[in-house]
This record gives sequence, C-alpha cells and structure tokens, in this order.
Amino acid sequence: MKTCIAGALGANTNTFRKTRETRLGHAIEPRPETTRNPAALGRQRHSTPRGRVRPEAWHLRRLSRSLSPLGSGSGSPSRCLRWFGVWTRWWYAQRKVETQNRVAVFDGLCNLCSGGARWLQHHQGEAPFHLVPMQSDLGRTLLAQHGYEPDDPLTFLVLDGERCLTQSDAWIHLAAAAGGGWRLIHAARVIPRALRDSLYRLIARNRYRWFGRRKTCYLAQRDLERASAATRATGLPVENAVALDAHDRHLADVLRRLRVDVLIHTAGPFQGQDYSVARAAIEARCHYIDLADGRQFVAGISSLSTLASAVGLTVISGASSVPALSSAIIDRYSPRFRRLEAIRIGISSGARAPGLATVRGVFSYGGKRIRSWQDGAWVDAYGWLNLSRHQFPPPLGKRWLGSCDVPDLELFPKRYPTARTVSFQAGFASDLGHFVVWGLAGLVKAGVLTDMNAFASPLNRLSRWMEPIVSDKGGMFVTLEGEGADGAPLRIDWNLIAEKNHGPHIPCGAAIALARKFGSGASLPRGAMPCMGLLTVDEFLEPLRELNISERVA
Repeated sequence: MKTCIAGALGANTNTFRKTRETRLGHAIEPRPETTRNPAALGRQRHSTPRGRVRPEAWHLRRLSRSLSPLGSGSGSPSRCLRWFGVWTRWWYAQRKVETQNRVAVFDGLCNLCSGGARWLQHHQGEAPFHLVPMQSDLGRTLLAQHGYEPDDPLTFLVLDGERCLTQSDAWIHLAAAAGGGWRLIHAARVIPRALRDSLYRLIARNRYRWFGRRKTCYLAQRDLERASAATRATGLPVENAVALDAHDRHLADVLRRLRVDVLIHTAGPFQGQDYSVARAAIEARCHYIDLADGRQFVAGISSLSTLASAVGLTVISGASSVPALSSAIIDRYSPRFRRLEAIRIGISSGARAPGLATVRGVFSYGGKRIRSWQDGAWVDAYGWLNLSRHQFPPPLGKRWLGSCDVPDLELFPKRYPTARTVSFQAGFASDLGHFVVWGLAGLVKAGVLTDMNAFASPLNRLSRWMEPIVSDKGGMFVTLEGEGADGAPLRIDWNLIAEKNHGPHIPCGAAIALARKFGSGASLPRGAMPCMGLLTVDEFLEPLRELNISERVA
C-alpha cells in the first residue's frame, strides 16, 4: 500500500516521464500512406488499442474528419486540425504528469505549519498539492530521499514536477499556487535568498515555542491497515494511523520520532504482561496510562516509580473500571463513615461481547486460587466459582456472579485499612453463558483441565452470535458497609446502569479524563502508581455523558 502511494505521488518520476514520452511518440509517429484515405484513417483509429491515447480533443477530431474532403495537402484544414489535436493531447499529457507530481511535506505538529497547510488546502487551484505530514511514513521517506533528517528537519519540502524547493523558496511557491493575487508573492524573490532563508530558519527553530504544538491523537495498532480503518471509523485523519508493536525493542525510538506526550496502552491481556511498554514510554520521555485490570500488573507498577520520578514523568496503571472508578466511588462516600468495614464490588456485562484479549485475561485465572481479604484475613477463593445471586436495580434484576481476580483485592486492604472485607465478583447477562464459564472453572479446579483459555476464542464467537437474544443492559455496583459518622450502622449501595450495550465503553472514561488533564497542564503526581485518588467519579463519567449510562444510589 505504501509503495503504491509513493509511486502515485512521484517518488519515482521516471515512471511519469516514460509515460509522457510514450504518449508523445505515439501521437507524432509517421503515418502510413493509407491514412490519406479518410475511410482508412477512420478504420485505423478505431483499431488503435483502447486507452493508448486519451481523446481529450475528440470534438476537434470529429471536426477534422468532417472537413477532410476539403483537401489532404499539408496546409489543408483537415491536416491542421489533426495536428492541433495532436498538440492538445501532448499538452494535456505533459500537464497531467506535472500536476500529479506535486507534493508538500510539512510539520503536522506545528500550529503555524498545519494552519498554513489547511489554508492551502482551501485555496489551491486546479493543480492541487498533496499535503503530507513529515511525521508520517511517507513524509519521512521523502525527506530522507532528499537528504534531510526525518526526525528533526528544519525545513519543509515542496516537490513540483522535477523541482525540489525548500525553506523560503518553498513558502513562496506554495503561496503562489493559490492563484489569483497570491501570484504577486513571487515579487518577494527580489530579496536575496540568503536573507530570506535566514529569517525562515529563525522561525523554524522557534516554531514550537512561538506558535505552539498541535495536539494530535495517533491511533496505533500492530497492522497499519487496521489502524487506518480505525482512524476513519473514529473520524481522525488517516495520517494519524501508525503501526506500533508493543514487543518492538525500538519502541522508544518510534515514540520519540512521533514526539508523543502521552501514551495510552490498551493492548491486553495484561495478566502476565511485563512493563516493557511503560519502560519505553519513560525512555522516550512521555507520560504513560494503561487500561490494565490485571492484579499483579497494576499492583506492581510502583516498581517503576523511581525511574519515572527521575525524569519528571507520570506512569499510571489501572485506568479502568477497577481500580480507577471503584476507588473514586469509595473516596466519594468514605467521609460518611466513621469506620468502613466492608467493600463489595461487582460487574455484570450486557450482551456485547468483549474483545478476545479481554476474554483471555479473565479466563486466565478461572478455577485457580485467588487471594481474598475476608473478615480481616487472607483466604482462598477460586476464579469464576463461589457462585452467588445479586439483585441489581431495574431494569437489570437478578444476575449470577462469580469470584474474579482484580487489582482492588490487592490494593484496597492497604488503602482502606479499617476494611475487614474486600470482595469482587463478575458475571454475564446470559445465565447459560455464566454457567458454562462456571462449569469450565470447576473442571480446572478439579484438575480435569489445565486452563480455560483454550475455550476463549470459540466462546467469544458464540457470545457474538447470541448478542441479539441477550439483554443489552449491564451494571456495576459498589456496596459499602460500616459505622456511620453518628455511630449507627451505615450501608451505601451505589449502582451504575448501562443500556444499549454501552457498558464496554465505561473503562475508557479514566484514560480520556487523564489525557485531558495532561493536555490542559493540570498537575499530576510524578512517579508510577495505580490509578487511585487521581479522578473523582464526576471526572471519570464526564467523557461518557453522551452514552446511555446512569447512576443509582441507595
């Protein structure tokens, strides 16, 4: 795909030059004597392979044929019109070659440069330039081909036919391309080029300081075509799609090249994953956020705190429903308690099946031991077992739940030291689906199966087929129990109800809210930490306000 685009944009001008010479040669090749006969001429032209010569001057050719009886000498109207048609076709082919090979490579992060590119896009004439950000793969390739450093160029590049223009000459050429009165800008060439280029370089060196950097959202996937499709689906420019591999040992170099300020890591499952992406972000000097829900992954992120603090960066793990939203809810209501004794959390999904990586993550601990804080002591629970029935507010009703392994089980006993019980359970909208998972977990516990992940892919496909007949409503609850400020027993039941299959969007709220804080320059603690105490409930839910999501508190 990239090679095809580069060819079309003129990375290899020999192709276009050869096409032009071929067309011109065919147009003026000597004609045999049979062409003096109008009937034979007509037959010969119709026998020419279709598409070899494009008939831009077809009206002249028809007129030429109609006038051919007037004479066949070198000065006859028929011969003159035929040669005029040949010249028209040659001129059109030459102009087409020149205008197809017009490219402007600009800095897509500079507010001044990107603003100028948008202006040019709306003021170009009939032969527009193709605008390419120098941060894109094509832009980097063109800069390197013409001898400029792709990572830190001090000029943009204009390719027009066989001409290569840079610095002030490039700006003048682009402005004049708008046509009309803008052509008068060519008068600026009377200023010595050395003086013009010196002023250009002064602006180029200070462009970010004087005009600021554009906030750009890159959408990365391992496959560039999938990333491009995702950018189109989300309304982002296709040049914002980049190919990134979390396992690439040169990931830090790629992040530096893109000048990333904040990296949001969503490539799960995080259970069993290492911190290579977070370390690459620190090496590239950019802040890091992930949507991890893996217990050990989130709880262990503090091991990078010294490294992140040394370079003034913030590394945040667990920007998801747990522990970001669950801890924000507890922080909201904990002032009402003199003593918080029990924290119970649960999530029940709707019909929309999660991604395969998520399914593999939650299946990884099915039937295996989970450390759980119960009555002031650590006890063993088993993944997706410990079956219970929970009553959600309408319209959800009763749902089956089973024990799951999440960061809250590790983090909350330390964060809320008076709590003697911290539990988390999850379930599915389909009772049948939940019992299938519960049965597989039981087989793992009994030693019949070693792991549930072999069933992740087929069950994920099956759940997608069943979506039309399963409830599209999901929910989350946080139940707090303890002694109120007045000394009386206090219980608070907080619920979040999602309809129309909007539940899977909820975990994204934390990452969006945190990215906005980074973008606005808000102060966030430096170092590496789980996502607790960084967002309020309102801040978490604000990016989701257009979704069918509602809070219920009892």
